[in-house]
Amino acid sequence: FRVLIHIFNNIVAHAIEPPDERRTKAKPERARIECHVEMRNGKLVIEIADDGRGIDPERIREEMRLRTGLTVAEASRVPDQDLMQRVFEPGYSSTLMADTLSGRGIGLFAVAHATRQLGGTVRVTSRVGAFTRFSFLLPVRQPLNADNPIPLVERPLSATERRHA
Repeated sequence: FRVLIHIFNNIVAHAIEPPDERRTKAKPERARIECHVEMRNGKLVIEIADDGRGIDPERIREEMRLRTGLTVAEASRVPDQDLMQRVFEPGYSSTLMADTLSGRGIGLFAVAHATRQLGGTVRVTSRVGAFTRFSFLLPVRQPLNADNPIPLVERPLSATERRHA
């Protein structure tokens, strides 16, 4: 599940404030990024969270309005949680300039696409100025136990894998 690197790239590029900005917000100078992995109800659950800027739903709402032609009233009726999921759409970027880490509108789309290919789901939740959390729920082919400590995530075989199977 190599595409998870895009989550960490986005955290570094967009979420984590510089130390002086964190101090003015009464946050510790060092940012916190957490990754939790567990089995829950036969599914592999992965949660990646940071204590950075958070995602501003109003910024996404305005970007959506400009791209789609929705009126202000129409855009205001879209629930914030639905707006948050737009970060997974192809071409979505919260920055005007691409750099070596992010800004091309590909990374989070690749994450969502790979997750769907595995038969899973990904959701983002956030609070402005406080946190962002990416939550993955993936099917597991075999239960974990002492004889099988490594989860095998279901997915279709690639052409290369089929040739070598």
